[in-house]
Amino acid sequence: IDRKFVSVAIRFLKAKTPEQRAAVDLDTHYTE
Repeated sequence: IDRKFVSVAIRFLKAKTPEQRAAVDLDTHYTE
């Protein structure tokens, strides 16, 4: 498993609001 994926997954689990999860989702798209 990619280390970046793990860090993103952790951030996603920590994100309580949909806005935070959307920000994490955007990060994943821009970093790839």
